[in-house]
Amino acid sequence: MRKQYIPAEDDLIESELQSEQELTEEDLQLRKKSSFARSQLLTLTRVILCLLIVGFAFAARAIGGAFYASTASWYFDRFNSSVFTEGQNMNNVFRDEVSITETSLTAPDSGTKEDTGASLPLAEGVITSPYGQREYNGAQQFHKGTDIAAERNSEIMAVFDGEVTTAESDPSYGNYLVLTHQDGSRTLYAHCEKLLVSKGERVKAGSPIALVGSTGDVDGCHLHLELIRDGKNVDPSPLLGDSYK
Repeated sequence: MRKQYIPAEDDLIESELQSEQELTEEDLQLRKKSSFARSQLLTLTRVILCLLIVGFAFAARAIGGAFYASTASWYFDRFNSSVFTEGQNMNNVFRDEVSITETSLTAPDSGTKEDTGASLPLAEGVITSPYGQREYNGAQQFHKGTDIAAERNSEIMAVFDGEVTTAESDPSYGNYLVLTHQDGSRTLYAHCEKLLVSKGERVKAGSPIALVGSTGDVDGCHLHLELIRDGKNVDPSPLLGDSYK
């Protein structure tokens, strides 16, 4: 009679170990495939997200108007709020961050002059480019000040009492001044033909501080006026009222 082969206990254990090893290798292959798929999906998601962001930017620019202006204002307020960046070289800040080519646009009605005791910066002139969103060479720009066209060598007066904290020249702003006032606000006067005061001097509102010119990056003779409060550029038109229509 033929004997039936009964595997020894050691043979059974070895067989089970081989089966477990084979299953482990299969699991590893499956895990590798799953990890690769997840990696590819993550990469695709990132690409789609970048395309959506770029698409939104182009759509905002194409729509323009108030929507784009509000988007630009949000960006400038939070990420590029002021030319007055502490601890940085002023020339580099002007050149790299706030270089804005001046152009002439029709100014909107500026309304009633704000009663703050401020003096007008010019005896006479015409606003040619107001604060805010504007178009230049087919592209949208955010203008951080107000341009007032005037005769060359017209006197520029300090808007408020203050101290001259900057008096120098820059490729974009030309000859420019920065006055710091008692409440911490600052005013900037750019494209001057000549500066009449020096850094460290204290000046009174209405006193001559410079002469109107066309230095720096300009297309005409005018004063570029900026007002900075709490570290952010704000519209200076309430200080001007209807004086320069």
